[in-house]
Amino acid sequence: LLSRSEEENICELFCEMDTEIVQTFDTLMPNKDGVIEKSNRSGKDSFVTGRYFVIKRPVPFDLASNSALKQMIKDMTLAINKYYAFGSCFSDDAT
Repeated sequence: LLSRSEEENICELFCEMDTEIVQTFDTLMPNKDGVIEKSNRSGKDSFVTGRYFVIKRPVPFDLASNSALKQMIKDMTLAINKYYAFGSCFSDDAT
C-alpha cells in the first residue's frame, strides 16, 4: 500500500477536442422568405476543429488500475460540468 505522501503514476490522460470539422455561425437572420436561418455577419463560411471534448488514455495500461482510472475520469468530467454550470470547478449546487 502507498502512504498518502507517496504517489504512483498510473497512466496519462489526454483532454482535448476531437478532430471533427464543425461549421459555426454568429447570428440568426431571416432569409428572403422570412424564415430564420443561421448565418455569419461576414457572409463567409466559418469552421472550427472539434465538436466534442474527449478524455482519453493510451492503451495498453495496467488493468489493476482500472477502478482508479474510472474514478479519475469521473471526477474530471464532474469538474468540467461544474465549470460550465457554475463558472468554477470548485462550485456546486449548494453555493
